[in-house]
Amino acid sequence: MKTILLPGLLAATLLLTGCDKGEFGPWVRGTGPVETETRTVNTFSRLEAKDHIEVVLSQGAEPAVRLEAQRNILDITEARLYGNQLVLRLTKPTIGKDTKRVRAYVTVPSLTEVAVGDHAAVRSSATWSAGSFRVRVKDHGVAELTLGQTDELKADVKDHGNITLAGAAQRLQVDATGHGLVQAFELTAQNGQVTADDHGLAKVRVTGQLDAYAKDHGAITYRGRPAVSVRTAGHGHVGAED
Repeated sequence: MKTILLPGLLAATLLLTGCDKGEFGPWVRGTGPVETETRTVNTFSRLEAKDHIEVVLSQGAEPAVRLEAQRNILDITEARLYGNQLVLRLTKPTIGKDTKRVRAYVTVPSLTEVAVGDHAAVRSSATWSAGSFRVRVKDHGVAELTLGQTDELKADVKDHGNITLAGAAQRLQVDATGHGLVQAFELTAQNGQVTADDHGLAKVRVTGQLDAYAKDHGAITYRGRPAVSVRTAGHGHVGAED
């Protein structure tokens, strides 16, 4: 026997289940109050956040992940280890003004890399200690990190991503492209190697040697009165701001 759903009944069923049939498959509409859920994870050294998830990062003795979201959104929120990388993502797209953004509180003893994409955000809750560190942001993602004295710090941003850095680094390497923005006036680097292209923008503070290359409408603004080696092409711009 075949079951036939009338159009009105089908719409009501989708509404009750919190799902909407979209062009690319079922969308999930958040329903109910925000709940908290703890996920058990093993040690990891790299973190990736996607799908509008907001991460609050803290340093602690044991790895831990605590999620806040509506119940049916928690059910599609994945915190999974791929080798030594923890990936936070949604397994289905969400829709609706009543759908609350997933917030993840992540604790880990140490990290070497943070990657952010697809409108996600990662923010450190306090000063982060690391020997070497890399942050990669794309697709309108946001990273806001405060680091203690770091030997080597790399920041890569593209596709309208935004990186904000504070603290100190011995060596800073920045690559800003595709309308990406790195704001690092609050981070003091001894030496820096900075590239900006395709409307990328980098703002850095360097006190020693700065190697700056701007091309294709990229722009680099620096503070700290460093010794500067400048290369430009295709309407690129490098200039001091004190």
